[in-house]
Amino acid sequence: MILAVRAVLGLALVSALACGRAEEQNTAPPPAAAPGVTLVPPEKLAALVPVLDGWTREPIQTATVNLPAPAAHLTVGYTRGKARIDLEITDTGGHPDYVGSLAKVAGTAFNQKASNGYLKGMRIGGHPATESWNHVDRLGDISVLIARRLIVHATGTDLNSIETLRSLIAKVDPAKLK
Repeated sequence: MILAVRAVLGLALVSALACGRAEEQNTAPPPAAAPGVTLVPPEKLAALVPVLDGWTREPIQTATVNLPAPAAHLTVGYTRGKARIDLEITDTGGHPDYVGSLAKVAGTAFNQKASNGYLKGMRIGGHPATESWNHVDRLGDISVLIARRLIVHATGTDLNSIETLRSLIAKVDPAKLK
C-alpha cells in the first residue's frame, strides 16, 4: 500500500514538474502571420455564408484569433426541428499550425470504416476535404481546405444523412471574396 501511495505521489510530482516546464517554454510571443499575407477581415467572410433552404439561420458571429497564429474566424448555426448544423469559416493565412494536420488527410485515399459509420479523405469541389458520418447517432462532420488557406468546417447533429452537410459546403463560394 505504501509503495502504491509513493508511486502515485511520484507520478503527481513528475506531472507537476512537466506542466511547469511546459508553461515556462510557452512564454514566447505568438507566431506572426505569414509574410506578405493579408487576412480577409472576419466581417467579409460573411459573404461566404450560404442560405440553406428549409433551415433557420442564426446570427453570424465573427472574431479575430491570435493563437496559435493570426486568423479571421466566422461561425453560424442553422436549425430545423431538433437538427442542428454549425458552420465555421476560417482564413488561416495558410499558417501551418492551422492547415498542417488537415492537409495530411484531406483529399487522400484515407478511409476508416466502423460499425457506426466512417471517416475518409476526399475532394469536394476540387478541394481536399475530410468527411465523417455516424449513421447510428446521425452525426456528420466535413472539413474542406481551400487554397491551403481557408478552412470550411461544418458539423451536424440529428441529420437524416451526410448529404445535408455536403449541400451546405457546396454553397460556400470562395470567389465571393474577390
